[in-house]
Amino acid sequence: MLFRKRIGIVKPPFASCISVQFKPITAIILISLVVASLLVSGCTTSNTSTTNQTTSASTATARDYAQNYLNVTISSLSKNETLANQKIVDNGTDTVMLSYAITNKTSQPIIYTNGFTTTFGLNVKLFSSVNEATKFYEQTSLGFTPYQPTLNASIYKTTTGHNPTINNESRRLNSITQASIATQQDEFVTWGIASVTSAQS
Repeated sequence: MLFRKRIGIVKPPFASCISVQFKPITAIILISLVVASLLVSGCTTSNTSTTNQTTSASTATARDYAQNYLNVTISSLSKNETLANQKIVDNGTDTVMLSYAITNKTSQPIIYTNGFTTTFGLNVKLFSSVNEATKFYEQTSLGFTPYQPTLNASIYKTTTGHNPTINNESRRLNSITQASIATQQDEFVTWGIASVTSAQS
């Protein structure tokens, strides 16, 4: 099986070959409509400030979760693995994009004689409630195979100060070198793609 897990995060090996741990455009439209209505009523200044503060707080919390996710991933790398690159980019009012790559220099017969690199492209979204997050997770993971959750609870606890009550995880093998991933910890949902390529010699 291509995908193998370790310690609650997505890990790459090929032999069980990859492992897995893991926009709102409408929000912009809605904010524009709110601002327009406030201009008409003459209440723009104070309410816009409140909206911006809420947006910034949601994005910052999603970013913190993504950073904690990455920190746990880095701390669990084996002696043959190195972090090739990493990036966290804001993507809307409550979502960030988390991308990173892990190179494993363990030689695999025939295909990956120089080792392999697993690249992850993930979205991390903070929902307003656990129910909303669960609905989105179920829609996003439709057709995926549920897995025993291994996503480290410390990711959520470090972000929020307490353990998650919900910890869901599922995957779908898209090809021999690519899989889709979806995880949920309470109001946070992480989803995206993990793909494996040959490491450079």
